[in-house]
Amino acid sequence: ADNNRIEDADEIPLSELTRLKVLSLSNNKLPELPAGIGGLQSLERLNFASNKITRLPAELGELKEKTLKALVLEDNPLSDKNRITKIVSKSKKPIKELLDFVRKQQQPTGKAKRQSTSKQTAQPARDESGPDEEREGAENK
Repeated sequence: ADNNRIEDADEIPLSELTRLKVLSLSNNKLPELPAGIGGLQSLERLNFASNKITRLPAELGELKEKTLKALVLEDNPLSDKNRITKIVSKSKKPIKELLDFVRKQQQPTGKAKRQSTSKQTAQPARDESGPDEEREGAENK
């Protein structure tokens, strides 16, 4: 469903597509990933490049990193764009690390606060500029 000017993620009935292996919705106007994305346990490739996505939902973390081979998010105004770019460009296992990042972002507030205060030095510094900003697509090797 690339290049269809889709603006509402709710228009995509993912609950009926449980065996879907490839979902490509690039070059649309989606502000978010569609509800039900986490239920697509057979997904191997996911492409949401060139949309208006600002954040990755907790549900994305429900996908299986062993099944998902590619996750393309480039050219979206992601709120954590710098962090996601670093994960994708520098990791040996970008899919696993990106899904782990999404899972950690969605922890209950109290637990997240405790972890952030005890592990402040483990957080990489945000770099506002760099050559890797252009690439937010991830592929496992």
